[in-house]
Amino acid sequence: MRNALEIIRANSAAKSFEIGELLFAQFTCPAQEEPIGVWAQTDHLVHALTSKATWKSSTGILSADAGQTMFFKKGAYILPQHVEEDLCVQLFFIRNDKGQVAQMLNIQDGRVTAAKKTK
Repeated sequence: MRNALEIIRANSAAKSFEIGELLFAQFTCPAQEEPIGVWAQTDHLVHALTSKATWKSSTGILSADAGQTMFFKKGAYILPQHVEEDLCVQLFFIRNDKGQVAQMLNIQDGRVTAAKKTK
């Protein structure tokens, strides 16, 4: 099991920046024959820019097509096997101790459908 934040920080091809404890990144996962187990210490959003992918987590199976965003709770999950084309994603690692981020999003089956209006 590999640490998702360490993978991104060690990847010189990843475009990323950090603000305090927040990490924002964009990178392309090359085609891979086997799934990879990773874990993240914070909740995070994964926005698929290209390809289609399916992740397996403790809460179930989450799928996203290009242009869709998924919400992951902190913990372990399996990065998908994908051999047809490279998977390009944007990742937003966010501290969410009180669940405030999830409360601001409309989430259905792990997929972010919209942001809720705030006052």
